[in-house]
Amino acid sequence: MTSKARLRVGAVVAVLAAAVGAVAITTPASAASSWISVSAGQSLTCGIKTDNTLWCWGGYAVLIYDEDVPVQVTTPNVLWASVSVGGVHACALTTGGTAYCWGSNFYGQLGTNDKVTYLTPRSVAIARTMVAISAGGSHTCAIATTTQLYCWGDGRSGSLGLGTETEWTSPRLVSSGWSVVSAGDFATCAINTSGTAHCWGSNYHSELGMGDVDDQWSPAPISSTGDWLDIDTSAGHTCGVSTAHRLYCWGANRSGELGIGTLSTTSTNVPTRVGSTSNWSSVDAGGHRDNTWYDASTCGLYTNGTRFCWGYNGDGQLGIGDNTNRNAPRRLLDEAGWSVISVGDDHTCGIRLTGTLQCWGQNHYGQLGVGDEVDRNVPATVP
Repeated sequence: MTSKARLRVGAVVAVLAAAVGAVAITTPASAASSWISVSAGQSLTCGIKTDNTLWCWGGYAVLIYDEDVPVQVTTPNVLWASVSVGGVHACALTTGGTAYCWGSNFYGQLGTNDKVTYLTPRSVAIARTMVAISAGGSHTCAIATTTQLYCWGDGRSGSLGLGTETEWTSPRLVSSGWSVVSAGDFATCAINTSGTAHCWGSNYHSELGMGDVDDQWSPAPISSTGDWLDIDTSAGHTCGVSTAHRLYCWGANRSGELGIGTLSTTSTNVPTRVGSTSNWSSVDAGGHRDNTWYDASTCGLYTNGTRFCWGYNGDGQLGIGDNTNRNAPRRLLDEAGWSVISVGDDHTCGIRLTGTLQCWGQNHYGQLGVGDEVDRNVPATVP
């Protein structure tokens, strides 16, 4: 499961003056790179290679790497296992389960027990071994090996699931018994060990799937469609895959991001099935927010590795060869299989079954990692 997090937070630029450290980089990645993890954020992308090294490119605000090809983020004696890029912060787990975060810390979303911005990975203030981490817009959540769920950072609209809107600069226990978590803009969704999906936080676009628009300050089960394998919440909409391998989406649908064959300024407030097939294995919801609405996109994978994308396509982020929006899943014909997909604000990246990393969509900050700043509407190989 990839990272689940995107947001645009204008206020965080002000914390640049408090930044600590410098971005440590080495030489660009070799052309023979093979990848195991990738996360596309706002205008930053990070990935992990098979040798457990961490690489980032593109950037925005306090996450500027100013490179249009992957550059290594060096942390002595650390081997990396997974990475999650949020709006203006990022987090990663080591192979031993230690959590690190870096970037903006305006709301304490780095979990370092302070509000200092760090430009290199900084260990999260918790003595727990983590198996999953998700960097949201201005908050972060992680699951420990004990199935305990912890969240920290911006608590607005109840996004931390702690029953209040209190902001926390270090991890706080939500509850136990969790297996999957996705931190979005101001909402969070998770799946417990029994397979039940819960969401909490902002419900402005009905992204919690509760049948209403009421915020939830603690985890609440979504309208039932059975047990769940995967769930991802982003900028105004949420999608999930059931244990029957059926795909459901709900929330805002301005650009067809729900994939249900329509688009509307009226949100869908309960999980709605996408198509009629039962072949889905994972889903990743991205988003691009203008002043009043969300122009978002979504991608998902079949169990055989076939990729589908739909929704907003103004920058080619669907990777289907044009810039036309789609309101139902669309794929490239004769395209080889994928193992991972990650949708950012305006760009998307994925890892092929062969380990090759490819990105497509907007490239204004070099976030595609292909050596230039030219947009792509079909997958381009990252060196």
